[in-house]
Amino acid sequence: MAMLTRQHPQLQIGFVGKIDSDNFVRWPKFFEYLQQSARKQIDTIPFLYGGYAIHRNVCKGNVYGRVCANPAFIATCFASGAMAYVSTALAQHVYMDGTTLERKREVWIVGEDMQLGNMAYSDGNVTPYVINHRYGKLGGYINTHCFNDPALYRREYYKIYPDQNKRMEVDAELLNATTK
Repeated sequence: MAMLTRQHPQLQIGFVGKIDSDNFVRWPKFFEYLQQSARKQIDTIPFLYGGYAIHRNVCKGNVYGRVCANPAFIATCFASGAMAYVSTALAQHVYMDGTTLERKREVWIVGEDMQLGNMAYSDGNVTPYVINHRYGKLGGYINTHCFNDPALYRREYYKIYPDQNKRMEVDAELLNATTK
């Protein structure tokens, strides 16, 4: 993705990241959250790392299975689970230009969330600003973990996009009318 952002700057991709497939993101709430909680930082700070961030001192403990106690974990925090992202500038820096292959090998750690955190902090000359979904008015409402339950995923979807449910009902009626 970092290469795509470089090859096609006209797309104006601001962030790249990962989302778990059984996670429902309320995109309008996510964008509202960013507008309310991080607009100034997005406009002025090039290196951003976001998600539901857990500080390394917290995840060193038993609650998180001591995952951050691993000496290979170098990050100040990591964005756990459902979604995590980095600004395009940070992605290009750590994956393409600023972090050497040798350093990437040094900070490699098992686990996608931990790995993304390590990469965000892989260059000691760069400290990313963390957009932490744990805080802010809408932070807890950005997404829902659906636990691979398609019915729950659909319910969450239609809460946010109720007009799509009506459209689906009309399509179903049309389909039934044409198959009779």
